[in-house]
Amino acid sequence: MRARSLVSALCAALICSVCASLPALAKPDPRPDVPLGQTLPIPPKALRIVVAGAGGPMANPARTAQSIAVLADQNMLLFDCGPATSRNIDIQRLPTGRLTQVFFTHYHSDHITDFGEVRLASWIAGRAVPLAAHGPTGLADVMDGFEKVYAKDIAYRAAHHGPAVLAPEGAALDVREFAPPAGEDLLKVYENGELRVFAFSVDHRPADPAVGYRVEYGERSVVISGDSAVTPSLLRASRGADILFADGLAKMMIAHMANMAEAAGNTRMGKLLADIPSYHMSPLEAAALARDAGVKELVFVHVTPPLTSPPMEDIYLTGVAGIFKGETAIAADGMVFTLPR
Repeated sequence: MRARSLVSALCAALICSVCASLPALAKPDPRPDVPLGQTLPIPPKALRIVVAGAGGPMANPARTAQSIAVLADQNMLLFDCGPATSRNIDIQRLPTGRLTQVFFTHYHSDHITDFGEVRLASWIAGRAVPLAAHGPTGLADVMDGFEKVYAKDIAYRAAHHGPAVLAPEGAALDVREFAPPAGEDLLKVYENGELRVFAFSVDHRPADPAVGYRVEYGERSVVISGDSAVTPSLLRASRGADILFADGLAKMMIAHMANMAEAAGNTRMGKLLADIPSYHMSPLEAAALARDAGVKELVFVHVTPPLTSPPMEDIYLTGVAGIFKGETAIAADGMVFTLPR
């Protein structure tokens, strides 16, 4: 608790020490008011993206750990399952019973922790087919762990409610591990009609392997960078994308926090903070990549550090407007984007 309190204090102190210039802000859909018992509709011939979790590993009530839902043609796909994902997709009234595919970018805890709860929630909501889990090398080990942890819970629910309510097939996992593509290559890992998902390698070492994803639906496309430094593969995968959901760690803010922690005598926290920037993109780096790739809209996710006030959001975006001329947004939990065909 003391470490989290220090992080909050260091973030607040930044408001008085840095000034900002603002880019043109993206215009996500108004937050839908979906009645209890109903789910967010999947519009016909459109790609709808819902930010289930917009933050990084540092606690923040507005931005929980990363998860992005993609809805198209009555399909629900989920990219990463950070802590609170299951809670968020329930609050956001997403059509969880239609979730059949989950894609992992890498295996840090803030991207996988809630997979077990998401799996249960989608089964309870009516999913009657195995849940397909996609991810780079190492996925089978991770899924084996979840299988062991949740085996008793699944057995209890199956015995309690019976197969007419909880289809036995829905309790199963379909593990689809793939070798990360080499260099700048894109690897098609999923296709259903006009909906296609491609994986590409990124650099999040020592978390290796790590990938990002490009989702295409007809002529529409979105890219999810995952956690990564700038790489040629990410640049190639992002070319012409309607939206780039980019890893965004404000390195200047983190460096300021690390210096303040050191000055306060907390060398351990200072070291932890100083280590973080090496395997993430800053908002400025993501803006330059989006510009060079011809991206139409740039949305920052995995937002770090926690932004606890509008002035801190302004600080986070400092300099972005001078690099990227398209629309920009700092994602928040529940933000919705719709791309009509």
